[in-house]
Amino acid sequence: MAKSKKAFHDRRKRGIGGSDVAKILGLSKWGTAYDVWREKLHVGEATNISTPRTEFGVIMEAEIAKYFALKNGFAYKKEKEQLAHPKYPFLLGHIDGWLVPRKDSKLTERGIAEVKTTSKRVFDSWKGEIPREYYCQVQHYLSIAGAPWAYLIILITETREIKEYFVEYDKEYHEAILKTLKEFWNENVLKNNPPEMTGEDYGKVDETILEPIEADVATATAYSELKEVAEKKAVIVAREDELKNVLKEFMGTREVLTCNNQVIATWKLTKGRKTFNQKMLKANEPEIYEKYVTEGQPSRQFRPKVADETDESD
Repeated sequence: MAKSKKAFHDRRKRGIGGSDVAKILGLSKWGTAYDVWREKLHVGEATNISTPRTEFGVIMEAEIAKYFALKNGFAYKKEKEQLAHPKYPFLLGHIDGWLVPRKDSKLTERGIAEVKTTSKRVFDSWKGEIPREYYCQVQHYLSIAGAPWAYLIILITETREIKEYFVEYDKEYHEAILKTLKEFWNENVLKNNPPEMTGEDYGKVDETILEPIEADVATATAYSELKEVAEKKAVIVAREDELKNVLKEFMGTREVLTCNNQVIATWKLTKGRKTFNQKMLKANEPEIYEKYVTEGQPSRQFRPKVADETDESD
């Protein structure tokens, strides 16, 4: 499993995959074009971090697609190979599989099955619309596969409900994003030239410059507004603490507070937290400490001076 996962990620580095597209276009909350650039050039960790939810989704993809096909009059065929665009071989895609219409179907050509798993809370937040990250991914796959349509199949994990979106290939849309994808690959990846970076991206750099930089007008204005927001936030947080204490004083030793027979607050005893004393281990067993300690990636700490501070050492 580990070897196949590594081989999959190695293949992805040879071109632009479906999950890269939204990041390159600046439409993803999971990463940026700079993240993709670093990953392709082997200078950064992959931003597609596995979680139990995503791993469950990968394992269940074929079964979910098979079930959908059975219920909706399709035959399902899993696609094992990575596909590449016939004209632009750096555009890659690993689709979940094919949906083949039955003879009595209104659809005459086979289409793509793309499976996702999500929570009910997240699904409800879409409000009936396909998230931009998924829409451009599906359009990317349709272009590579030369398919006219796809079903985006969603499994809601808590309720086991399956929802679907029918997506037709939009040639105009894909041609619009193709220019950006080609430019990213040819100008950024092949020429080892980083793409335009966001403020978030500058927090991932390996080297920094100690010399101060003077703020321009726009930056100074943003700083002034940030100070105002921070001051208002401090007032709100202080008031929040005051109001919480009003509720606590009224509850006393009671665990539950109700209003109109509805629970509005709980205050229960919990077990004490167990913590690991790294300092004691390092002092008493330095060899064991060094054997198991790991060092993470360097990171930058952003500390705007938005409150009255006397310490200017940062």
